[in-house]
Amino acid sequence: MDYGIRSPQGQIWSCDSLETAKENVAEAPHMEIVAREAGGEWQTVPAGPIVWVLSTGEDYEGGSVLGVYASKDAARGPFVEAAKRIPFDLDQAWQDEESGAVHAHGGCDWVALEPHPLITATQLT
Repeated sequence: MDYGIRSPQGQIWSCDSLETAKENVAEAPHMEIVAREAGGEWQTVPAGPIVWVLSTGEDYEGGSVLGVYASKDAARGPFVEAAKRIPFDLDQAWQDEESGAVHAHGGCDWVALEPHPLITATQLT
């Protein structure tokens, strides 16, 4: 995923990460954050607040939400506790460089902490 910022005139500047784009928009609120898949069209990224969703489940079986947190820091303890409850030895643990999401996997069980935009009003598509 590529991230950037777009001016009201439509000019786009690339950023090295979503966090960098957010920092740039915070300094220049007239700009908007955009993203695209490799070679794809630039799309506007929702600018609202971000919540962190903690979920757990089994491979190919789906999962359930354990909690929703206002910050990644607030979810750190609950994530660690959920990962400890995986009944198998952990075989993978990783952090996504783009979004900051963290994951733990053991056997067929997993725990994930992922950022999601908080929808505060009806969105038109």
